[in-house]
Amino acid sequence: MHDNSHLQDVLTDEDFQLFQEWLRRPTKALLHPRRGEIVEGTIVQISPTEILVDIGAKRDGFVPSRDVDLLPEDVRASLHVGMRVPVIVRRVYEDTEDIELSLSQAYQEQDWVQAHHLQESKEIVECRVLTYNKGGLIIQFGQLRGFVPLSHLANVPKHLTPEERLQYLSTFVGQTLPVVILEVDRARRRLIASHREAVHILRERRKDELLATLKEGDVVEGVVRNITHFGAFVDLNGVDGLIHRSELAWERVNNVADVVQPGQTVKALVIKVDREQRRIGLSLKRLQPNPWEERVRKYRVGDIVPATITNVTDFGAFARLEEGLEGLIHRSELPLQKGQKPQDLLRRGDQVMVRILHIDPQRQRISLGMRGVPQWEETEESPADSSPTPDETPTA
Repeated sequence: MHDNSHLQDVLTDEDFQLFQEWLRRPTKALLHPRRGEIVEGTIVQISPTEILVDIGAKRDGFVPSRDVDLLPEDVRASLHVGMRVPVIVRRVYEDTEDIELSLSQAYQEQDWVQAHHLQESKEIVECRVLTYNKGGLIIQFGQLRGFVPLSHLANVPKHLTPEERLQYLSTFVGQTLPVVILEVDRARRRLIASHREAVHILRERRKDELLATLKEGDVVEGVVRNITHFGAFVDLNGVDGLIHRSELAWERVNNVADVVQPGQTVKALVIKVDREQRRIGLSLKRLQPNPWEERVRKYRVGDIVPATITNVTDFGAFARLEEGLEGLIHRSELPLQKGQKPQDLLRRGDQVMVRILHIDPQRQRISLGMRGVPQWEETEESPADSSPTPDETPTA
């Protein structure tokens, strides 16, 4: 982060040129360097007490060891004779004409320039967490310290007590986090970053990459992140796919939690990739043999078989032939008398005889009927010109 070649990678060509011009001054202007000037010089000597730097003045400037100690360990280790470095003039002693320089402050200036660029570009940078306080995390950005507010941390558990919050923040110390620079205030030495926004950007990038390569029929592995009443969201390495409740199992699923739980690792079949809406549809059941196909083989159209009523609606009733095999009795196929509703004739759990009217293997649907079935022949509605008496109303 602190050498000019890395800075050139980070800055635009125009920004880098301006920074280079800022570092360089004509030799004659350095004959009398002034406090606060930032220049580029060459290390000519390194000793335990100081580093001598040729800045083109009458005499070499010196960087005291206390300033060198402020540099990160990797930067200190990289310093060597002949190396070009940026320095800031801290003081010019009139009596001796000695020039005191600062490497640490110059590198900080580079970091402020880089921070401004990253703020504008929204690029992601990795920063190490140094410590924390009740408001968030303190991070290392080159020679600078930045702050990640608690509200800008990704995936913070909800409803934490103050003590639990501090304990949670302490777990980040020593870790390296991806962040986006939100605010840079050089005058106030204020640097604010967001981990949450960086995670969002990375997630979107991974989603773009996955959507570009994923296709229907692929088998993927992921971790169940969340469950709702309509299905389960599966984390596919940072990208969410949805297993709709109807795709969890071949049998009817009333409660998603009966099939999957958060944190569970699952394999699923990709059944839909909507690149425009950026959605991924998954299925668990289609990786398993379809029991419906095996069960339905024993039945033929016209067969009269026993069934159990599982649900009754205004448009008809659902009947289970056996576990995992249900059909619909449309109200037009129920022996209803005038004014009757399906609920007046049937109740959930009723044992009835039904006729198989139609089997649709592609849609996995069975149409059933009760008209003309011996059990119900005597309850069939009388001709249209006669009205049923109360005694003629069928009972389940």
